[in-house]
Amino acid sequence: MRAILILAALMAAPATAQTAEQDVRCLIVSNIFSQSEKDAAKRQVASAARLFYLGRVDARIAGPTLKNSLVAQAKGITSENAGPAMTACARSMQGKMAALQALSQSAK
Repeated sequence: MRAILILAALMAAPATAQTAEQDVRCLIVSNIFSQSEKDAAKRQVASAARLFYLGRVDARIAGPTLKNSLVAQAKGITSENAGPAMTACARSMQGKMAALQALSQSAK
């Protein structure tokens, strides 16, 4: 029952100013870093972010719209901005996970 309440609270909470396009961008950069990052800990964070953003994107965009969004966002990713984008995406994901953990603790 507590898990249902926690999930309901998360679903009712507004998305913290992250657009579907930003989620697509995070999906792309996390996919890049999950495959190319040399540091194992960073690669693990990128892999977790990839799954997190895949879930968010899957729930928001489908079909041709997703394909167009992936193409459009990929064009803007460069070697200069990929690292800072990955950092921002990881922080956003970690913030959402911390909020979930806080809700979980308050439900006990």
